[in-house]
Amino acid sequence: MIVFLFLSISISQASSVPDSVNVSNTEAKSYRAQILVQDGKIYSVWTDKSPGNADIFFSRSIDGGLSFESSINLSENEGSSAFPRIAVSGNNVYSTWYDYTPGYGDIFFSKSSDEGKSFETINLSENSGDSYNPWISATGDYVYIVWNDGTHETSNLEIEKPDEIPLDIGLGNLEIFLAVSNDAGKTFETINLSNIFESSWNARMRISENNVYVVWNQKTSAPSDIFFSM
Repeated sequence: MIVFLFLSISISQASSVPDSVNVSNTEAKSYRAQILVQDGKIYSVWTDKSPGNADIFFSRSIDGGLSFESSINLSENEGSSAFPRIAVSGNNVYSTWYDYTPGYGDIFFSKSSDEGKSFETINLSENSGDSYNPWISATGDYVYIVWNDGTHETSNLEIEKPDEIPLDIGLGNLEIFLAVSNDAGKTFETINLSNIFESSWNARMRISENNVYVVWNQKTSAPSDIFFSM
């Protein structure tokens, strides 16, 4: 089955413009797209199987969505990559996803300092446990990425298996990790937000001015409760 990624745009004038644009335009399945708009530019990331395995692709439009530039393979490795997220701040474009190239899930991070023309990619978590489900936000030179990390002791928590991604590893004691960069993604400091023996999962994050807010599920005496950190 071939699935294309399309963008639908609303045009009040120039009726000759088509209703949708084929952004991915590959001969393989494209899925789980994310989109962000800033200063008239449209940025999109998605998972694409055209290389033979699942990789993370990126494309941008600089004409309000009338056309998109040739896509860039951000991950371009042999392992399966999944669930891309995107953030933009000034001329910097950031993307994160989790990647099974190391043999288990790690959080990968890609940065462009030229509005999406070129990217540099690093393994952000790079530890012995499985890391997955990242979310990213950015403001000014600050970049924040939150994810689940299973580096610690074994947990009995059952996690729904994502489509297309093998989940046959020990998840460990799930924690909520936050990586913070104050130099536009050049370096990061990582913090364990939950830091508890019981498992924590499904973190979500928002930023407002200098404040960072994170919520997540955490196993307690009840099946789970919602915890908050700032």
